[in-house]
Amino acid sequence: MANLKFQKLTPETDADIKVYDEAFRFVFKNDDIRNIAISGSYGSGKSSLIETYKYYHHDIIFNTISLTHFMDESTVEENDNDDGSKCSLDVNGSNIILKLDNAKTSNKTEDNLLEGQIINQIIQQIEPKLIKKSMFKIKTDKWEKLKLLFFSLIIVSFILSILGLINQSVLFIIFSTNQNVIIKSLVFVFVICLFFIVIYLVSLQINKNILKKINIKGNEIELLYNSSSYFNKYLNEILYLLEKNNCDNYIFEDIDRFDNVEIFEQLRELNKIINLRLNNMNTHRTIRFFYLIRGDLLQAKDNTKFFDFEIPVIPVMNNSNSFNKIKEWMVEAKIETKMDINFLRRACLYIDDLRLLKNIFNDFLIYIYRLEAVYSIESKLNLDFNKMFAMMIYKNIYPKDFSDLHYNKGYVYYLFQSKKEWISIESQKLENEISDLDINKHEEYIQKKNLIQAKYQLNNINLAEVIDDADFIDFIEERYNSYKNVFCNYYYDLLNYLISSGNIDENYFDYISYFYSNDITNNDKKFLRSLTDSTSLEYTYSLDNPKLVTSFLNVADFSKIAILNLSLLNYVNNANVKYTETALELLKREHDVEFLISFFEYVDDKQQAIESIIHVWSECAREVIENVKIDRNRKRLFILNLLSVDGVRHTEVLNKNGSLAKYLNAENNLYNELPGNLNIDYIAKALQMLDVKICNINFQQIQGDLANCIYKDNLYSLNLNNIKSAFNTYYSNINDLNCLTDIYMEDQPLSNYVDANINSVINIFKNNNMSFEDNEETAIKILNHAEINSDTRTYYAENIKTIIQDIDKIKTHDVWEYLIGNNCIEYTSHNILLYIKEKGLDDVISVFINSSDKLIQVDDTLTIEEKGDLLDDLLFNEIVTINKFEELIQSICIIYEEFDTPEVSFDKMRLLIDNKIIQMDKESLLFLRENYDVDLLLKFIDKNIENYIDLMDSINSNDIETEHVLKSNIELDLKINYIKNLNEKIFVLNKDYCIEIVKFVIETGDYLDSDEEAELLENYTQYPEYQESILLYAKKEISNIIYNELKIDSKLKNQLMKSNISDSYKYRLLDDSIKEDSIEDIKSNLIALKLNEFIKLFEKNRVPKIELNSNNRIILQALLNKRYILDFKANDDVYRVTKNLCYSSK
Repeated sequence: MANLKFQKLTPETDADIKVYDEAFRFVFKNDDIRNIAISGSYGSGKSSLIETYKYYHHDIIFNTISLTHFMDESTVEENDNDDGSKCSLDVNGSNIILKLDNAKTSNKTEDNLLEGQIINQIIQQIEPKLIKKSMFKIKTDKWEKLKLLFFSLIIVSFILSILGLINQSVLFIIFSTNQNVIIKSLVFVFVICLFFIVIYLVSLQINKNILKKINIKGNEIELLYNSSSYFNKYLNEILYLLEKNNCDNYIFEDIDRFDNVEIFEQLRELNKIINLRLNNMNTHRTIRFFYLIRGDLLQAKDNTKFFDFEIPVIPVMNNSNSFNKIKEWMVEAKIETKMDINFLRRACLYIDDLRLLKNIFNDFLIYIYRLEAVYSIESKLNLDFNKMFAMMIYKNIYPKDFSDLHYNKGYVYYLFQSKKEWISIESQKLENEISDLDINKHEEYIQKKNLIQAKYQLNNINLAEVIDDADFIDFIEERYNSYKNVFCNYYYDLLNYLISSGNIDENYFDYISYFYSNDITNNDKKFLRSLTDSTSLEYTYSLDNPKLVTSFLNVADFSKIAILNLSLLNYVNNANVKYTETALELLKREHDVEFLISFFEYVDDKQQAIESIIHVWSECAREVIENVKIDRNRKRLFILNLLSVDGVRHTEVLNKNGSLAKYLNAENNLYNELPGNLNIDYIAKALQMLDVKICNINFQQIQGDLANCIYKDNLYSLNLNNIKSAFNTYYSNINDLNCLTDIYMEDQPLSNYVDANINSVINIFKNNNMSFEDNEETAIKILNHAEINSDTRTYYAENIKTIIQDIDKIKTHDVWEYLIGNNCIEYTSHNILLYIKEKGLDDVISVFINSSDKLIQVDDTLTIEEKGDLLDDLLFNEIVTINKFEELIQSICIIYEEFDTPEVSFDKMRLLIDNKIIQMDKESLLFLRENYDVDLLLKFIDKNIENYIDLMDSINSNDIETEHVLKSNIELDLKINYIKNLNEKIFVLNKDYCIEIVKFVIETGDYLDSDEEAELLENYTQYPEYQESILLYAKKEISNIIYNELKIDSKLKNQLMKSNISDSYKYRLLDDSIKEDSIEDIKSNLIALKLNEFIKLFEKNRVPKIELNSNNRIILQALLNKRYILDFKANDDVYRVTKNLCYSSK
């Protein structure tokens, strides 16, 4: 037995309460926090949080009030409420329980119900000895009998005393010794009976409170009080209970499920009163109420107003992580490999309740391991774990509907039944459309064929395939109101997914009940009922156990229309021939060839079936052939199947009137693509016996042995289609038939058949405008043959498609031009060069050159001079394509050492440059600059970039070439070499040059234009990407910058002052900064120079001590000039400075 890993539904005691523990500690530290909400959605883990806290904190006592628990109602008395409803209250026992007799209760009664439950559960958790003064007593058996006897004895004595006072003769009778023994015996029996009656009445009053009020002469004594609130009515009792209880913390679970906000008000008021009472008594106790509620119970303002503190519980699980949880359980149970992870993931998107998920999993384990064990023994049927899990989801989200499913009721059952009804209606629609079509019209024949196929597919469709179909949805919505509770359910989308995904399907009964091998299924029962009711089902209706169904039938049943079922007749075909022949006699009477064909297609043992068919209905072949409503393909397969069963013997029987032979001779494509189960030998013998001449045949689509028989015995007409079919099938040539050579190339029955009818065959070729694709040997022989007449040669040459490999084998050179023009010469470099060598680059060979994508390789067939002439001719040839031009110049392998040819087209020049036909030198470069477009010039440079860079020592560049080179994708080192060889000042800003080039120019400084130098120094902050290079340049050129008094950006000055340049330069820069920059920049620069004493000039209440030296004097003088200070004087070894308070800050 499997080691099942179930999941318990009770709260956990090992939850993670790290943060929550701090929250509880805060609550218990503050006595004014008395009403605490522990909020979270259902199943979020509120109870687990409390139970875990209690587990780790045994010193804190909690009493739990669970409002989902109802006690036994056997001790309940009835009370009439003001609203006419009835409720009962047991106040003498420990239980306070309300029983509502009126189905339509008021809010008042509901409040009493809740309050009664709360009081009841508080009492049950207090030791009885602690509440001896309470009117609520816990019922025990310890002293009940003695109390009963005692009270009964007192009452009997009281009654006898009253009777004695009223009539003293009674006492005389009882206590006199002289009275008759019989009278005394009667009095004794009376007393004993009275005693037991009193015992019974006292017992009823104690346990049932049968007396509510006692009325004595108009004065009423109320034994049971009637109040609008049990909290109000028994307030003192409740306060007494809470005061005497050893527990100060009360947990109220599931109080929010009643959706009654008033009970919270009552509990808060009760909490307030008991704490005031305890405070007045100086007990130093604080009673706290913990409410486990959902977060949306109260409005935001009410929530914070009512509760003193709220602890939100983050849900342990929701629909975003429920998949991970169920997968964890599946892995633990070692069944995850049998589950479809995608199905689990999507199904769990709808499940956000942990308890629900646990219960689904537990049910799944029980069902799958119990039912799987039974199925494996009884039916050897492997259950699908995914479908079982889907069924358990359905069981838990729709328990009532799941229960109804066992009794063929409910929404899901309605869906499956509706599917059958819908299919029946749609099938009838298709049947009506089929009957209206004319099979003799090709378009309608195709349409009918498609409709029949659609009808077949419709009858085998599953609910999952139609659940989202708009027509089906409209169909089932007719009974929407009957299942409104299903549609409105929160989990309806989940149920819809389970069905649409096919995980709840037509086999649902396998997943909800046991299977026994001797039981007939509901599916088979439906068929038997249809037979009894004479209501035919579709003949494709599948039976689960035909053998068992047959045991319910007799031979008379097989003469009924409703018996026509393929599953059943397939079984009885072998099991009971009498049943089969009875059904075939029914088909013969009804002329139902449609079912006959379906039966023959479906049946497993066709040998036995055809024996029965021939025995009962020998003319069935004629009726099938003449029936125009039957699909042509089904008809031919039926006929061929008949022939395949000992064809010669049955052919004689089936061809009585010649209709079969006519059909076999003339029907197109009759023998194509035959099933592999046919007996080809029998079919071939039947064709030979009937001497068939097939009008239109495709040997390749006919089974091999049958085709061979037809081919060897010439059982086909001689026409172009049949000749080609025979040639393509039996000749080793993989090409299509084009000429006589193809036929004569092998010794085949076809060559003999054609040779015997050669004139007809030539006419066939000519009349069908066929070209001749003879082999090269045949073509050369015909072209060079001395006996061929001119007309034949002309016709042959005009239609020849054979490629001659070597043009030199055609001895008459006059025909070269004709053959080249008609592409009959093999496209090779050898043939092209021979032609050019013989006739030059004329228009014919130019067109031929363009006719193929094959590569032309100029070899030694041409001399060097001929190659040079060919290259010059190609430059201005307008026929040869540019691609072929490139191909030829690449293979000619000649380079222009000095190119001086003008007016060559742009494309050809581009190719000459790309293939480096033009050498890069000073003369060629200058020639291209003067005679060709700048784009070609730049391409020439790109293709020869290294040589071009080397030329820069001896030739001047220009701005276009410079900018092009520096923007190109060549290596950085080449660009730098170009700049060095150029040895000129260049512009680099706003040129889209790569950043490395710009930095190189800036940092070296040798190639930096003076205008751009000034721009970079003055606007340093605008070039963040170059700031490091600018700083390096400025440090290197600091003396020139200061000497030339170049304007410098304030930020750059600051960076320079922080750098390692000499102090003298720094003080010069500081002097310029004081003159030009803002006060903040000046301060920043002073800080950079670590002139802290100068900083004090700009700070209030700070006295600077500035040392006497020349640099400091220069700085002070500059500050004085800008009025940043008012005066300065030398005083001993420091300067005494008068600040300008306008620039001083705190």
